[in-house]
Amino acid sequence: MHNKDAQLQFLDDVYSSKVFPTTLVYNVAAALGGLANIVVILVYCFRIQRETHRYYIPVMSAVDFTGCVINAFYFHLVDSHHFDYPSDLLCRILSFMVIFNNGVSGHIILVIALQRYLILCHPFGKQLNRTWRRASLVIIIMLSVVYGSPTIYASGTSPEVVFYDNQNSTRETCTFVSNVKSKISFQRGYFGFLLAVILLNIVITAGLYFPVIRKVYRSIARLEETTFPDNRAHETPSESQINDEEDGVGGSNVSRARLKHNMSVTVLFIIVAYIVSFLPSLFTQTLVIKEPEISDTVTHINLYHFFLRFYIFNHILNPFIYIGFDMKFRKEFKIWICSCECRK
Repeated sequence: MHNKDAQLQFLDDVYSSKVFPTTLVYNVAAALGGLANIVVILVYCFRIQRETHRYYIPVMSAVDFTGCVINAFYFHLVDSHHFDYPSDLLCRILSFMVIFNNGVSGHIILVIALQRYLILCHPFGKQLNRTWRRASLVIIIMLSVVYGSPTIYASGTSPEVVFYDNQNSTRETCTFVSNVKSKISFQRGYFGFLLAVILLNIVITAGLYFPVIRKVYRSIARLEETTFPDNRAHETPSESQINDEEDGVGGSNVSRARLKHNMSVTVLFIIVAYIVSFLPSLFTQTLVIKEPEISDTVTHINLYHFFLRFYIFNHILNPFIYIGFDMKFRKEFKIWICSCECRK
């Protein structure tokens, strides 16, 4: 028994050294994303009052922070215990949490797109009031629990015989698709369903936001055509002009229009980051529902893991998008930082 444990430990060490570049990239990125999401949550707690068009932002930041922590921990265990995973139950719980967290994050982005669509394209129609916003979060959580729960059955440690030092050993690795014949058909069908849900969520989100972008573009273009040319027409609104999305003061008409639609542009980048981060993972998982034997070269195995886990950037990039494109958040962030420094 001791000899078997030593063999599996050796194989774990060899494997973890092979995938170290990918592991390092995702650990550093997840750490930065987690810290950035904490900053977003704190700014919204202490500086930005709860507003209708920003209702989902702090919620999504909390989900993204959780996603950074869960996925980083999940990746670390899979990479460091590839041949001797510590617990079947832990594998199932973490697998469920990964699916659940990604589902909540993706559906929140869809609801944000719906909210922007209703505000800009149907301003006199029904909107998402406080009751519907709260109800939407409950529905999102329930849906994610429902279609994420089968993961607990579908995933788990999969026994597989490996040959090392002229001896056979049984490895236990955490995987979504095992070698148990009674579960293979269910697992493949279930994870094919999950891929379809993610793709459908992406298509609906993009479909809702195309009219929003067209509305924003036409609004600014119309003002640029009717405004007398002056230097102010091409200025970016200063921070002193930033009050609220629907109430910009100062500057030219074009500057005020850009300020009014600033949140819409910010959401656009959030949606683009969501789509771009999930597509490589979807493509890789579609090609290889069951992980192939690609350990022929270190480069291949790192590329495979890098693109398979690319979806984590959906949780990492959002806070940096707020800092880069949301003018009101950037203003309040600077004020918060300055106030913290003054207290020292």
